Amino acid sequence: MEFQGVYHRSSDNYYYPLDENNLIINIKTGKGVSKVFLHYGDPFINGILGGSEAWEGQREEIVFKKTLSHYS
Repeated sequence: MEFQGVYHRSSDNYYYPLDENNLIINIKTGKGVSKVFLHYGDPFINGILGGSEAWEGQREEIVFKKTLSHYS
């Protein structure tokens, strides 16, 4: 994967709450990226603080995509 084709900035214009249960997350990618998956969850739920515990979060594909006319 070409990582220079992915850009995410954690500031309020790239993610924001839509309502109490929904969050909007914007990720810019290059045209060569065909799928994007979001991994989320609480890494501290199993007491992970640098120990040998494994993190088991949720994985979900981001299916809503749009193409910007001025972005190549």
